[in-house]
Amino acid sequence: MDDVQFYVNVAIIGLAAGAVYAVFGLGITMIYKATRVPNFAHAAIGMFGAYVFFKTWDQVGELRNPFIRLQVPFAGWSWQADPPRLPLLFSLLLAMAVAAIIGLGIEKLVMRRVAGAPTLNMIIITVAMLTVLTG
Repeated sequence: MDDVQFYVNVAIIGLAAGAVYAVFGLGITMIYKATRVPNFAHAAIGMFGAYVFFKTWDQVGELRNPFIRLQVPFAGWSWQADPPRLPLLFSLLLAMAVAAIIGLGIEKLVMRRVAGAPTLNMIIITVAMLTVLTG
């Protein structure tokens, strides 16, 4: 019976991981088909939303460091915030809203301003957005 349980768990985990990869691939494909530019910041926007969810969900428990610390390198300036603890649904909605606002902000403030640029410049800009969001 232990072997059957093991393989059922492996199948469920594999389906979940495959679903995540499928959603990621679908997003990359949709962005590329619409703009003809591969958006390397796509995963970073999702990561930022997941980070917001992790920091605000009240059931994370011991893994949760309650503070978000923002620091300017080499300047010594820092800011520390304590985000509210929210139930699952509100935390999920907040994370989706933050990811949507970041995506919309990148599109409106960055990508529209360089709309006629060569493709290589657009790729460099999306890699820069990836670096900024993961930093």
